[in-house]
Amino acid sequence: MVDDWVDGVPDSWNYEAVLLNNQVNVERLVNRHGHRGFQLCWKKGFMHVPTDNEVHARKAAALFIELNLRFFSASFADKIMDGYLFYLEAADKVDEVE
Repeated sequence: MVDDWVDGVPDSWNYEAVLLNNQVNVERLVNRHGHRGFQLCWKKGFMHVPTDNEVHARKAAALFIELNLRFFSASFADKIMDGYLFYLEAADKVDEVE
């Protein structure tokens, strides 16, 4: 279950359990155009996860899987995943400044 608030801590859901339970691999990727990131690999296919941060990639992949399993279209789940990645990376930048 995607529960992003546990004991007052945001983003504390068990994304690794989602990946494990659905036999998802998240692998580093550099494509033929030189774009870096990660690749989500599971029974329904493959997709690019556009980040250089492995933790962010794993969280985003788990979110995509959860949404897809809840009957969100792949294209809509991908847009939500992109927004989540934006949030994760922006939060990291704020933490770096502080």
